[in-house]
Amino acid sequence: MTAAEFDELRGQFALQSGVQLHVTRHNRKFYLNIEGQPAREILPTAANAFADQAGATTLVFNQARNGNVYGVTLTQTKNH
Repeated sequence: MTAAEFDELRGQFALQSGVQLHVTRHNRKFYLNIEGQPAREILPTAANAFADQAGATTLVFNQARNGNVYGVTLTQTKNH
């Protein structure tokens, strides 16, 4: 994934629980910051999906046909 492609996904998102997510890029690395948790690097696993290096956290961007992001789905194992 290129930096430009990722930049179309980055931003701030609110989960249904009210928790805020921040998806950012620093140089060629992508990061997920979940409110109340330390930021972690995420790696692309598909065009709209990412996981942390341990595979304990996954993030899927919900996109409309035109590519606009309308939400995210976050999955974490119990130890996070």
